[in-house]
Amino acid sequence: MSEEIYGNSAFSSESESDNESYRSKKRKVKVQRPNAAVIGSSVTPVFTTENIPPMRNNNNNRRNIAALDVAYAAYRNSPLSKVSNITTLVNNSNGGFTPTQEQNLKATICSTILGTTPPLNFNCDFCWDDQSFYNVTTFCLLRSVYNNAFNQSSFDHIGWFRDIDYCRWLGIKCDNSNNIVELNLEFPNIPRVLENRIGALTTLQKLSIIGGLQLPNNQLPVSMFSMSNLQTLILTATGFTGPIPNTFNKMTSLKSLQFRQNLQLTEPIPDSIASTSLDVLIYTQQNVSGPIPDFIGNSPTLQQSLESLDLSNNLFTGNIPNSLMNLTKLRILGLGTNLLTGDFPFLAIISSRFAKTLANLSIQQNTFTGVIPPSLAQCDKLQIINLAFNSFTGSIPAELSTLNDLGFLTLSGNKLTGNIPDSLGNLKFIRLDLNNNLLTGPIPASICQNTYSFCNLQENQLSPLPTTCNVCTL
Repeated sequence: MSEEIYGNSAFSSESESDNESYRSKKRKVKVQRPNAAVIGSSVTPVFTTENIPPMRNNNNNRRNIAALDVAYAAYRNSPLSKVSNITTLVNNSNGGFTPTQEQNLKATICSTILGTTPPLNFNCDFCWDDQSFYNVTTFCLLRSVYNNAFNQSSFDHIGWFRDIDYCRWLGIKCDNSNNIVELNLEFPNIPRVLENRIGALTTLQKLSIIGGLQLPNNQLPVSMFSMSNLQTLILTATGFTGPIPNTFNKMTSLKSLQFRQNLQLTEPIPDSIASTSLDVLIYTQQNVSGPIPDFIGNSPTLQQSLESLDLSNNLFTGNIPNSLMNLTKLRILGLGTNLLTGDFPFLAIISSRFAKTLANLSIQQNTFTGVIPPSLAQCDKLQIINLAFNSFTGSIPAELSTLNDLGFLTLSGNKLTGNIPDSLGNLKFIRLDLNNNLLTGPIPASICQNTYSFCNLQENQLSPLPTTCNVCTL
C-alpha cells in the first residue's frame, strides 16, 4: 500500500582551458570613478576605462567571478544601466574584487534590475539575449529572497555570496539548462517577507514554503498565482495573510495545490480552481467555514483529473454535496474533523463514478449518522476506512472482510452494536480500532491470533474476554 494513500542558469561551468585563457587576458570594464574635483558635489561621475588584471581572490571561485563579470558587462551595456546612477565599486588596487566589493557590486546590479524590471512578461529583446537576462534576473531575485531569510547564518555553508551558481543553493533544483524548476523554502530558512517578484521565476514548476506558523508574514504575493508553468504549490504553516488571489485560471499547468495550517488564510476556496486540472487538492487546517463548495464536483476538468481531495480539519458544515459523486478518478476522500452533518451518502458513493478507484475514505470526527451498508465492500480498492467519532449505528458488515487490501479499519466512537464478525480477523490489518462502541459477544479467536500494529477493542460490552489476546487492548 502506497505512502500516498496513508499519508496525511546560471552560468555553465568553464573548462580548465577556458580558465587559462581567461587568466591570460585582460578585461576592460567601464568604471564609474568620480573626478577629484567633483568629489562631494552633486555632479554625475564620469565613466572611464581601465585595465583590470586577472583576479586573485582566494575566497572566490574564478568561474563564479567571471560569471559575475559577464553579468555586469551585460548589464552595463544594456539600456537598464541608463536608468540608474551607478556608483563604481571596482578598482584595481590589488586586482579583482574584494569580498566587500563583490557583494556590493551584486547588490547594485540587483537593486537596479529588480527596481526597474516588472516581474512578469518582461520583453528582453532590447536588452541582451534571453538566457543571459534570465540568469542575471533570477540570481538577483533569489538573492533578495535568501537575503531576507529568517536565519541567515544557516546559509553560511552554501557560500551563496561567493557563488553566483544559484543551482547549488539550498532548496533550489535546476534542469539541465540551469533553469530553476524547484524552490523549497523550509523554516527557519525562509524570508520574513516573500516579495511579489517571485512571479519572475517563470520556469518554476514547484514552489514549496514550509513556515513556522509565522513566516513569511506578508500578504500573499499576487504574482505567485499567475505562474503558468507552476505544477505544484505547497504552502504549509505560513503566516501569509489574504486575500487569496482568485486567478487560478492563469495557472494552466497546476496539478497539485496543497494548503496546510495557514491560519491567517480563512477565506473560502477560490472558485477559479474549477478551471484547473488538479490531481491533488489539499486544503486542511485552514479554519475555512461554510458548506463544501459545489464547484469542485461540478467542474468538467476536475471531474476528469482530481484523484485526492482532502478538506479535513476545517469548519465545513452541512451535508456532503452530491456533486462530489461526479469525480471519476477520486482515490482519496478526506473530510475528517469538520462540522458535517446528516446521513452519510454511502449508497451514493457505492454507485458513484469513483467507486472502483476509492482507496481512502476518511470522514472521522463529524456528526454523520446512518448504517454502514454491506455493499460498501463493492468499493474493492479500499485500503483505509476511518469513520471514527460519528454517530453511526447498526452492526459491522461481515462483507468488509472481502476487502483484501484493507489495512486500516477505524470505527471507534460510534454506536455500533452486535458481534464482531469472525471473518474480520482473517484480514491482515495494520490498524483495527473498534473502541468505544456498543459491541457485544465474544472476541473472535482469529483477531487475537493476528499480528496488528494497533488493535483497540476497549469500552464495549464484549464477553467473555479471552484469557490471552496480547495483540489487542481489551
